Amino acid sequence: MPTIDFIDIGDVLNYEFLQGTLKTINTDDDTCTVEVNGTTYPAVCFYHCSAAGTLRTNGAIEGAAMGFIKNYHDWYYKIPATDKVIVMKKKDDSVVKVIGYVDIIRKCYVVPTITPPIQE
Repeated sequence: MPTIDFIDIGDVLNYEFLQGTLKTINTDDDTCTVEVNGTTYPAVCFYHCSAAGTLRTNGAIEGAAMGFIKNYHDWYYKIPATDKVIVMKKKDDSVVKVIGYVDIIRKCYVVPTITPPIQE
């Protein structure tokens, strides 16, 4: 499971941990946009909703965006859960990661496999 590994306390102090609201979600590359204090930022999803996630080249955890989807309709239309999320943002805005929900834990949504009718 990917982790956020800070170099030292100075590295930790370069980040802010803020509350935000998801605006858009992209399950193809596990990215999103998140609004924090009236400003919308592009971000990566870094939410540990599955024990099998691997780190993508863009810094997101593979499949993490599914932790911000509630149902099939939302997945199909790429609508994020509008719950408040925790955002880890570097003070120079070079790194923005959505790392979880403020007050709930949600499992990753799994898209159901649609079984085609049997042909006779």
